[in-house]
Amino acid sequence: MSRKNDPVVRTTLLIGAGSLALSLVMQAIFAALSRYNLEVFLGSVIPLVLVVGNFFLMGVTVRRATAQGDPEHAKRMVQASQAVRTVVLCALVGAGIALGWFQWIAAVVTLLFPRIIILGYQIHTIYKGRRMTAPAESEVQTDDDNRQ
Repeated sequence: MSRKNDPVVRTTLLIGAGSLALSLVMQAIFAALSRYNLEVFLGSVIPLVLVVGNFFLMGVTVRRATAQGDPEHAKRMVQASQAVRTVVLCALVGAGIALGWFQWIAAVVTLLFPRIIILGYQIHTIYKGRRMTAPAESEVQTDDDNRQ
């Protein structure tokens, strides 16, 4: 399977592009409020790289865990990976905030971007599915049905 068609890579690119777009919007808001500085930039860029990397590692872990066949082992493997990745992500971002490298609002909001992108994608998929699905014949009302 080429990397281009790899679902983990495709999804990570989607998360990365969406998170980058949201990061640029957030930076523009800070600039419009005359609050933009190096800490805002670092607080949005470095956590952005970390959350996209975290998402990629999650996808790789899920793929490896499900390939092993044992559902109980796969579940434990994914849960352990999630716990370690969450602790490392929080420690790195927390250290950046504590050392004054990151503006805390920019850093924390950036951590939410993947979830926002996933939610938007889910809503888009639901909307697209409803719009493209034709109603069943039993759901179509005719003038004859209205007269009764």
